[in-house]
Amino acid sequence: MTKPMHLLSEEEIFMEQPPGFKGQDQKGQENKVSGKTANITREISKRLSSHFEIRDLGKVSYYLGIKMEHNKNGDILLSQEAKIEQLLQLYQLNEAKPARTPMETGFLAGDTENSPLLSNNHQYQQAIGSLLYLATISRLDVAAAVGFLARRVETPTQMDWNAVKRIIRYLAGTKNYKLHLSSTSDDILCCFVDADWAGDKQDRKSTSGYTFKLGSSAIAWSSHKQTSISMSSTEAEYVAASHAVKELQWLRQLLIDMNVLPEGAIPVFEDNQGCIKLIQSDKFNARTKHIDVYHHQLRHLREK
Repeated sequence: MTKPMHLLSEEEIFMEQPPGFKGQDQKGQENKVSGKTANITREISKRLSSHFEIRDLGKVSYYLGIKMEHNKNGDILLSQEAKIEQLLQLYQLNEAKPARTPMETGFLAGDTENSPLLSNNHQYQQAIGSLLYLATISRLDVAAAVGFLARRVETPTQMDWNAVKRIIRYLAGTKNYKLHLSSTSDDILCCFVDADWAGDKQDRKSTSGYTFKLGSSAIAWSSHKQTSISMSSTEAEYVAASHAVKELQWLRQLLIDMNVLPEGAIPVFEDNQGCIKLIQSDKFNARTKHIDVYHHQLRHLREK
C-alpha cells in the first residue's frame, strides 16, 4: 500500500500482497515503518520484532546517492555532493574554473545551428541523464538550464556540449548547496509560476516553470517547454499557470490525505498583470479567444 490511510476500524483488515512480493523466507529484506510520532514507530517495531528478526538502522543518512543530514531542530538537509564529484571526475573537470551561473547569458539566443554536431552523442546523453537526476532531487537551481539542453539530446552540437560542461562547472562551485526541509513548517502551501516568451529559437515555443513550497521548504518544481506556440507573453504565462495549477490540484489533495495540509484555497503567485487579469475575467476577447479551452480551468478553480 502506498497511499496513507487515516481510517478507524473495529475489525482487522488484511491485504493480499501484490505481484512480485517476496516471501517471508527471503533474508536481508528492508522495510520502512513510519508514523506520526516516534512512540508509534517504536511500538510497531517492538511488535514486529516478536515475530521477525529486525534491525533498527537509525536515521537515514544516505539514500540512492542522496546525503541526508538531520540537525537538532529536526530539519533535514539533502545534498548530492558525491554525485557532483563523480561528474567532475568523469568529464575531467576537477581543475576547471567554477562557473558563476548554470547557463551563459544570451545562450538561448545564440546560433547553435552553425556549431558542429558532436560525432557521438552518447556522452552528451549520459551527462544530461545525470544532470536531470540532480535537478529533480535537490538542485532546482539548474532545472531550467538542464531542461533546455535536454531538448538537444538527438542532435547536440559542440556549443550544447560546452553548455553542459558549464552546468557541471557551476555545480562544482556550489556542490555544498543543500535543500532545506524544515520540521517547523507552518503548513501553508503556495505556488510560484513563471514563463519566458518564445524562448526556443528553433520553434519559438515558450518555457514554463513553477515551484511549490510548503512553509519555507521547496517540495516540488518543474521547468518544461510548452507544447503550443504562445502569441504573447500573457498567453505564455497563462499556459504556464494552467499547467502549474493542474499539478497543484494533485499535490494539494495528496497533502490533505496525509493530514499535512488543511482544506482551503492555495495562493498562486504570478507576476504578469495581463495573465492575472485574464484569469480574473469571465469574458473572451479577440486577443485571447484562440487559447485552448483546456487552459481555462484556471478561471473555474479561481471561482471555487
